[in-house]
Amino acid sequence: MGVKEKLRYIAPTESVHLEVRRMYQDFNYVLEDGLWLHLEFESDSIKTEDMRRFREYEATTSRTYKVDITTYVICSSTVKNPLTELKTGISTYRIRVIRLKDKNADQIFERLFQKQKRKITLDKADLMEAVLTPLMSGKSSEKERILNISRLLKNEEDSVSRDEMEKLQAVMYALAVKFLTKVELREVKEVLKMTILGEMLREDALMEGRAEGRAEGRQQTIIMQVCKKLKKGKNVEQIAEALEEEVSYIERIYQVAQKYAPDYDEEKVYKEILGENR
Repeated sequence: MGVKEKLRYIAPTESVHLEVRRMYQDFNYVLEDGLWLHLEFESDSIKTEDMRRFREYEATTSRTYKVDITTYVICSSTVKNPLTELKTGISTYRIRVIRLKDKNADQIFERLFQKQKRKITLDKADLMEAVLTPLMSGKSSEKERILNISRLLKNEEDSVSRDEMEKLQAVMYALAVKFLTKVELREVKEVLKMTILGEMLREDALMEGRAEGRAEGRQQTIIMQVCKKLKKGKNVEQIAEALEEEVSYIERIYQVAQKYAPDYDEEKVYKEILGENR
């Protein structure tokens, strides 16, 4: 059959792999010809593990949406020799690398701030160039560049649509997460509070808090009902059936509640279970 290598023994043919993961890609775009463009930002050198991750993104998305995808990776100016190919067996996986090392971030900021001083409205090309400055060369730090981007965008809020501003600030924030330390990122978030993106982040946090509050309220109600039924001598199976809950869930509450028998202090049971969940 054309296989020249010597076979040693039969290998397994059935692989069962159950896993639920969220694979967050930086950006995906549909092109005019129907193909997809996957765009990633990398602040460090591209490693073999990164290549495997990009290939997994492509394979999963391609199979799910039945499309062909090309991955472009935008690297910072500090990356010297970016990896662009991954050889696996007889296959070779490739990405396209975009580098902005020939552009100077400090010069771009000076030019754009001068335009704003002269009351010249910055166009989309100017703003996109500013947003990508963390990937360029220059003496300024990444933190200084993120703050400068925020100032430039803030000055153009009246000339750019809300939708476009959201996209620009989203790219800025994605780069901030990639480049900045946790301390620097907290400082930048303080500045972002007054932006459109800041409003969106606050709304998301508020919605998450409300959802968490509703979940905790429901749990507290169930614990209260379980404790009342335990006082009446009901067993776990009877309580689970009455409350239409899983036996395993009621069993866990029962185990904690037994520490506070025979009074079954609802408040103490709730606080202990809430502490375990956190």
